[in-house]
Amino acid sequence: MVDHIESISVKAPCPAPRIHHPALAPAILRMKTAFLLKIEKNIGSEANELQDRQNKVALLHKIMKKINEKLDPSGQLTAADFQQIMTDLRTTLTAKRDAKLEGVEVNPENQARIDKINQSYEDLMAEVADVEKAGNGMLGKGKLLTKDQCGRLVENIRMTVEDLNTENEMQMTKVSRLHSERLEMFQFIKSILKSEHDAKTNHARKMDGR
Repeated sequence: MVDHIESISVKAPCPAPRIHHPALAPAILRMKTAFLLKIEKNIGSEANELQDRQNKVALLHKIMKKINEKLDPSGQLTAADFQQIMTDLRTTLTAKRDAKLEGVEVNPENQARIDKINQSYEDLMAEVADVEKAGNGMLGKGKLLTKDQCGRLVENIRMTVEDLNTENEMQMTKVSRLHSERLEMFQFIKSILKSEHDAKTNHARKMDGR
């Protein structure tokens, strides 16, 4: 999803490091490799958060579309139609969650994956609940949402979408920075390995008298 290293501007490859004591090379390599793995883990975590937020944006766009489709010619929405939209969304989300879980064996190895799927859909259900609460609050004891009330409800959803998009942009910047760090670290590790290889080759040549 966000793994586009080629499009990210990074510094020129770092030169091979000068390691004055050969014994230091393995230690430096281990340290840099551990740091690289940490960066990879951070990228995965940030990418998952970004995907979850994008799923919320897609859901909220769908809610706005459904509300607009159900408006009568005067721009009003009946309470029954509003509740039906919320019910349909919950049904759809539950079906998607069940489809993702289908075939996933429940065991300790898969538990983290199962928990992640369930949490993602619980978060989406919470977005539906927030919209439903706002709509019901406007309805009160009435049987329909007026044109002005529908406009306010849709505008509130749109503002939420804008906030989520702002967070997405900030997180994309962070993910891009992590990709740059990963590439630079990979280049550094590669240069260490090359330096070690060259040193061993030169040593072997000297031993052979070449």
